[in-house]
Amino acid sequence: MKNSLINVDNLDTVMVFAEKIANTQLVPPNFRGKPEDIMVAMQMGKEVGLLPMQSLQSISVINGKPSMYGDSLLALCRSHPEFEDIEEKGDHRQATCTVKRKNQTPVVSTFTIEQANRAGLVGRSPVWKTYPERMLQMRARGFALRDAFPDALGGIIATEELNDYPVKEKPKNPMDVIVKEPVAKPKIEMVSKEKLEKNFNTGEIAKNVIDKIPSSKKKYKVYNSLKNQESYVEFETYDDAYKLYEKKRNEILTSSAKDKNKYLQIFMQMNNVLLKNNKK
Repeated sequence: MKNSLINVDNLDTVMVFAEKIANTQLVPPNFRGKPEDIMVAMQMGKEVGLLPMQSLQSISVINGKPSMYGDSLLALCRSHPEFEDIEEKGDHRQATCTVKRKNQTPVVSTFTIEQANRAGLVGRSPVWKTYPERMLQMRARGFALRDAFPDALGGIIATEELNDYPVKEKPKNPMDVIVKEPVAKPKIEMVSKEKLEKNFNTGEIAKNVIDKIPSSKKKYKVYNSLKNQESYVEFETYDDAYKLYEKKRNEILTSSAKDKNKYLQIFMQMNNVLLKNNKK
């Protein structure tokens, strides 16, 4: 790429360069100390026509998704050979952006403070209350530029817009949300001193006490925690145990965890004894 100190087509060169600059003050905080992220940002910038250092200053990663500041989006579109003009107007109530591409119908986008309120943006971020004109302008601009120049932007959205999106919770490991069933403590009837003195028969007393202790018939175990392999739930029947096993297995299969196949394999190995049993 012209006017660049490095060849971004050579990954080895890019990685060495990224490692050299990763801890410098010129690198934005979200990239500092992360040479791998720097390399990806430079490569992404190259795909939309940015120089390596321009990429680091323009691209921002929010909640794992790349974005670009509104001014950088506009600069990219202005450099496009089919860019003709852009017109922006508005106030603290609404903003309108009109983008003209050569030989194309102008794209007009309007964003109002009512839309921002309906989306919960004003109450979510203090910036909306302090600079409503600028925030409305960036929303209208981002929509218009993406609609008019999708080929130039490659799906990258405005940082100002992405900052307003709520943070999605990380998918929970289904093996960590299984609630352990409480184990009921057996109730033991205490023999009174008067009864003991009246019936001084230790054999009879022992029998009365032991009979009050419920004997556990539970013999089928479902191990349900990868973090604590001593955690399990007991059942009296195979059918009941298998129902819980099948439920937890389906939770793993339908989860969004990246390693769900590994979790499923471990879960099945932990319950290997149960699966070998039959209903008899």
